[in-house]
Amino acid sequence: MKKLKAIGVLAITSILLTGMMMLGAIVLSSFATRPFNDGLVVIINNENPVSALSADEVRVYFLRKAKNRWPEIDKNIRPVTRKSECFERDVFYSLIIEMSEKEIQKYFADTQFPDEEKTLEELNSDGEIIKFVEKEIGGIGFISSKSLTPAIRSRVKVVLEL
Repeated sequence: MKKLKAIGVLAITSILLTGMMMLGAIVLSSFATRPFNDGLVVIINNENPVSALSADEVRVYFLRKAKNRWPEIDKNIRPVTRKSECFERDVFYSLIIEMSEKEIQKYFADTQFPDEEKTLEELNSDGEIIKFVEKEIGGIGFISSKSLTPAIRSRVKVVLEL
């Protein structure tokens, strides 16, 4: 009987591992098959003196993990994301933030304080994100690099390119 239970546990474990590997392959193939020729850029307000950020630093600032304010300018950090699912958001969440959409929503819901400003702004397009970051000195967001024209580049600062 014990051998039978052990075989059953091994079979279930094998099935679960196979399923997880298949799911991983599907996710990776969706990244590989989607057109992403233009890349992704992380942008901040031009008045922010930060000139470049690593992926780890972007994660810390975007999630407001270490602090709620940009130390260089003493302004609130204002992360902004795309409201609806899009390839750029999926890539940013996966590669930079290393969290799923549900995990990010839960994280920001759990860190929201009653009298504090909104911790994560959600907008509909790259254009809206650009306008938000341009206007909000503490803003940090991501856009497709195809949206980054020379005119836009003069209005916001690119701190990370993927």
